[in-house]
Amino acid sequence: METKLNLWLSRNLTLFGRTLLVKSLGLSQLIYSSSMLSVPESGIQQTQTKLFSFLWKHKKDKIKRQVLFQPLSKNGLNFPCFRTAVKALRLSWIGRLLDPTKETWRAILNHYFDKIGGLSFILNCNYSAKKLSSSIPTFYREMLTFFQELRNDCEDSMQRDFILWNSKEITIENKSLFWRSWLDKKVVFIQDILDGNGKFLPFNKFKEKYNT
Repeated sequence: METKLNLWLSRNLTLFGRTLLVKSLGLSQLIYSSSMLSVPESGIQQTQTKLFSFLWKHKKDKIKRQVLFQPLSKNGLNFPCFRTAVKALRLSWIGRLLDPTKETWRAILNHYFDKIGGLSFILNCNYSAKKLSSSIPTFYREMLTFFQELRNDCEDSMQRDFILWNSKEITIENKSLFWRSWLDKKVVFIQDILDGNGKFLPFNKFKEKYNT
């Protein structure tokens, strides 16, 4: 990618022209690979740095990058943000994995998620991808990280019900908890283990309530 772009630096192109080249020759070669393979944050940052380096002909930036990402209607260049592209590609997998159509290719993936309640359940939890089961492949851990970021950006001020499982707030040795036997007994929210006064149920009362 970098070699092909640098071949154009001798041309007297405008910023708009170099932006078009970044989209057609730069990112186009990375999109497919990024949709199938894990992309570390260091790789995202390095790629974005190289793209801006081409835009400014290896000189210091003259305009703030956040301005350049803006559309033309807002006086930006609509310059591509590689992290946003990777994020969108990774999030697109959620719809595929939640599709009710039974496909054999999802069997292995569902095996990992079912260990902590299934993907649909996980997405409703207040999780941190780093604190979830270490058996989840990096590719799908990135997907969960990006979904959490998106939810944090879009979520309104209404307080969500506090789900006990996969919570970043309730951990043992910095790992979130998930106990299938408790979930099967319908122990899901924090209020499920509290009495009428908002105190934790005594163990004998808990056993009586959930027939454990």
